[in-house]
Amino acid sequence: TVDVQAAGNKTIFAEGLTSGAKAATTFVISGTANITLTPSAGVTGTTVHVYGFGFGANEQITLTVPSSPSTIYRWTDASGAFTTTFVVNESGGLVTATGAITGETDSRTFTITTGTLSATPASGAYGTTITVTGSGFQQFENVRIDFGSTPAITTVVANASGGFTTTFTVDVQAAGNKTIFAEGLTSGAKAAT
Repeated sequence: TVDVQAAGNKTIFAEGLTSGAKAATTFVISGTANITLTPSAGVTGTTVHVYGFGFGANEQITLTVPSSPSTIYRWTDASGAFTTTFVVNESGGLVTATGAITGETDSRTFTITTGTLSATPASGAYGTTITVTGSGFQQFENVRIDFGSTPAITTVVANASGGFTTTFTVDVQAAGNKTIFAEGLTSGAKAAT
């Protein structure tokens, strides 16, 4: 049974303890590459940790990631493992790691999540105080709130979980349905209600 080793060519060596006769052959360990993403979903601007194993020992790994730059190069350790991080751009997508020597490859998808937004009350006149609650933004980023025809009626800083609650007062606008829009100024995450 093959034990856990880095991918690649392995020498099997035999030596007679009495005769001293020697022989060798090669065995290839393949098909073991694996990467994980932590987290595997989040908003634009999320820092993603990539852990890979099952590649060749001391092998250069080429990672294609939804980031800028879109290619990262890392080296595995003696066991064929590596770690790295990247910051997700606005599109999310496929993360692929490929070993330069063994050709071992594995891919995982990072999914962009959108923000959510709610407001209470749902209607009111000029001077009404509106409470806006949002989630799905980058932690500690400034979030701009637009209301109807008024851009940036208020801004708020998202908490450690990417959520916020803030208030604003309805300004003078024509009567009718108005959209409340939130945008993360670092991540670009957007939500509307």
